[in-house]
Amino acid sequence: MKDRDKFVKPRGGAIFATICAAALATPLFAEQIVPGDYEKTFNIAFPSYRGTTTLTDFPVLVRLSPAMNNFKYSACKVENGGDLRFADSDGNLLASEVDTWNVNGESLVWVKVPSLNQKTIIKAYYGNANPPAVTASDVWANGYVGVWHLNESALPMKDSSGVSTDFTSAGNAANAADLGLSSDGVVGKSVNFRGDEGKKCALRAPDDDNLDGFTAFTFEFWSNQTIHDTTDRYILAKRYKYNEDISYNMYDHSGKHKTAIAYCFVDGANNGTGSDFWPSPPDDSIPALNVWNHQAHAYSRSDRKAWNFQNGKKLNEVNVSTSNTTDGTLRSSTGPLMFGNAGVDSSYAFPGRIDELRISNVARSPDWMAASYDTVAAGGFASYFSDEGNDWSMYSHKFTISFTGYAGETTLEAFPVLVKIAEYDEGAGTGIKGFLYADCLKASGGDMRFADADGNLLASEVDTWDENGESLVWVKVPSLNASTRITAYYGWNLAGPVDSSAVWTNGFVGVWHLDEGGLVQLDSTTNAISFVSPDNSYYTTNITIGVSGVTGAAIDFSKGKNGCFIAEDDRGILDGYDEMTLEVWTWQNHHDPAETPWAGYFLSKYRNVSGASDNGWVYIMNESANNGKTTFGVKRDSDGTFSEDWVTVPDEYPKPARATWNYHVGRFDGPNAKAWQLLNGEVSVEKSLKAVGKIRSTVGNLHLGNQFKSWSSSFPGKLDEVRISNVARSTDWIKATYDTIQNNADFATYGKARKQVKGLMIIVR
Repeated sequence: MKDRDKFVKPRGGAIFATICAAALATPLFAEQIVPGDYEKTFNIAFPSYRGTTTLTDFPVLVRLSPAMNNFKYSACKVENGGDLRFADSDGNLLASEVDTWNVNGESLVWVKVPSLNQKTIIKAYYGNANPPAVTASDVWANGYVGVWHLNESALPMKDSSGVSTDFTSAGNAANAADLGLSSDGVVGKSVNFRGDEGKKCALRAPDDDNLDGFTAFTFEFWSNQTIHDTTDRYILAKRYKYNEDISYNMYDHSGKHKTAIAYCFVDGANNGTGSDFWPSPPDDSIPALNVWNHQAHAYSRSDRKAWNFQNGKKLNEVNVSTSNTTDGTLRSSTGPLMFGNAGVDSSYAFPGRIDELRISNVARSPDWMAASYDTVAAGGFASYFSDEGNDWSMYSHKFTISFTGYAGETTLEAFPVLVKIAEYDEGAGTGIKGFLYADCLKASGGDMRFADADGNLLASEVDTWDENGESLVWVKVPSLNASTRITAYYGWNLAGPVDSSAVWTNGFVGVWHLDEGGLVQLDSTTNAISFVSPDNSYYTTNITIGVSGVTGAAIDFSKGKNGCFIAEDDRGILDGYDEMTLEVWTWQNHHDPAETPWAGYFLSKYRNVSGASDNGWVYIMNESANNGKTTFGVKRDSDGTFSEDWVTVPDEYPKPARATWNYHVGRFDGPNAKAWQLLNGEVSVEKSLKAVGKIRSTVGNLHLGNQFKSWSSSFPGKLDEVRISNVARSTDWIKATYDTIQNNADFATYGKARKQVKGLMIIVR
């Protein structure tokens, strides 16, 4: 198994012959690809890009292999991928650089994409004996001052940016001989500095003015570390020697084993003889051993801030105070750039391999850093497909899904059904007969597509993919009733793109599956309202992430009384509605007034202002106060106190059962002054409100699992599948939502998976 398959979690050329300056993101007279000059072509999309901004001139990693339905190295007309070219949707030639060419396996190519988002599609061409020229360094013309792929089997280790300098030496001859060049890397090859073997290996590049003196910068690299010990293990240093003429140092901290960085400013107190600023990452951000980790640090003088990143996630943000510097410019050093060690004959060599070292003179954004990780680590970041798009005859297998268990009286429009996929278990009688995960040709269900009865592609989102068990996929069905039937297709490596967020465009404001394994819990809608922890101590003490959920994973709030999540800031789209539906699945562990003295909060839009309330709406489990009944409340006046419009389940209705999953819904209809609560798809209470009107807008944050972080009112159990809509969902809709999750075996009927002979056709032209 390649090392790139062991991540912590589920990743050239020029715009040539241009008349205008090459620095322009979209040259005025960009060279155009002539499709007829090439024998073969395919498309590349990026549906798994998870940022909320469009990235400009971003370098994506393209992976090529014979596993891509009939892609053939023999069709290339120039050796080493010399005729492989790329174009944007307007046919403009894109800068590209071949990183690794392996006719017996996987080849890797970097391509500069002018505008990267979930809708981006570029096209690859090959099969041309006389292609136009490209210049590899143009891939890195957007702020990079040093890019080292570290693929060389002998010195020098070349800089691909064309701006900076190569690593030309490794110290004395004995140490140079110990360098582990051409070691397996995360992208192609890497360098093993062998500090874990007691070696003194290093790489040294001569001083270059482009490598310091920054007002903004980003350092990033991939590392595969083998040990933690009591020695500082250096990654990068720009200095003359220890504690002299320093610009910056980066190393694995011997005491805490996190990646420490320190640097000196022009007007800093230490004047290059020590560190002025230590923007330390959190203590719990220790890179895992024996796997590839992406680490990065960014700094901006204009923002007076620094950021640490690991595996695509922002770890923290640090303010730069005037006690460190008044100017904020990183000082220049006359020293060399040391890589993998503190010096050429030092005992601080890094214990393991490092790959893809990059230095930029800009502070990269969190979206940029997440994409930099994903384009390497996530096998599904790029989706490859032919011009046939979603020609269903190209897929090798299919099965049908019908919804005979739908019992509603109305046809539901644009409804998200849950498709449950598993191999058939003869003993249990569960799963889909004939279905095998091995027939899916892309990782994580990347080639699973769905079509309606007319063959129209349906929006879908993979919630959970488990090749050893059950996988879950959300599919938006245009019209749902008891006669609806859709077809699942799979087994084509060049499947066309699908927009996962389009599943949730029909009135959904926020949809959180709560499946992420870490701090940020992503919203599946285009609004991208992520839940983050307001305080790391509450998060680490009182919240357990990744527990078993009603679909995939869930979050358990029962460890303490003060834990909660909030949205990053107030979003105006979260209140002010004429109509609203709140949905949440709960698993309550206990009914103990001592443990939950007031209430267990599911979800609220709330702010506490000097003891006064600033509420929009709230959904709670009133434990001791109301004997386990749930309450849904909305506020429509503006006097700063909570509205009298409480909708509480009457005593005669069933309470949510403990230690099992329950589906709670609060529904609000402002124009008709009505509100409802529903439990497990059935109406528990309907209430006429005091007045017609919208839900009040508030500047309060969105809270999950508590009212806010310091209240002793955490929900005593697990929460999953949280949804907010700006429409009042019908009772048929709500019952179908309950059934598609909780009663899927009765709700959906799965036909036997069958092989399609036409799926063997050659589809790359």
